[in-house]
Amino acid sequence: DQMICQLEIIKRNYNLEQDDDTACDLMLLQPKDKNIIPRVYSELADIEPLLGSDVYVVGNPMSMEDVLSDCRLIMQRGSILYYIGHSYFGNSGGGVYNKEGKLVGVVSFIMPIQPDKTIPAYVIHGATSLNKIKQFLQDIK
Repeated sequence: DQMICQLEIIKRNYNLEQDDDTACDLMLLQPKDKNIIPRVYSELADIEPLLGSDVYVVGNPMSMEDVLSDCRLIMQRGSILYYIGHSYFGNSGGGVYNKEGKLVGVVSFIMPIQPDKTIPAYVIHGATSLNKIKQFLQDIK
């Protein structure tokens, strides 16, 4: 039982050009029709995930819907979580979840790494961190 509706932007912060401490790629939306109440939400984790933690990305890559990808957190620098795993274009804006199903990040970018053309490229993914999400939501009523 799904409904399509118009949304309005409540708040947005897009700033991936700065250093990792100030980087952010978040947007909060709500239905324009105040009679529509969202039925699904994500609960925020209490703490940032530990390095090496398994995390799970939910998104819509390549026109597929609700794809779940398992990934591993490899680094956190400032407000950016870096992870490796099977996540693709179209996952941007999707949630990064811990094993308990709580939100720990929001997918922001993909960064291909290929130091030498003789070595196959691999991809590192970046997500806005839990602490940055909490800071972003602080003044929302």
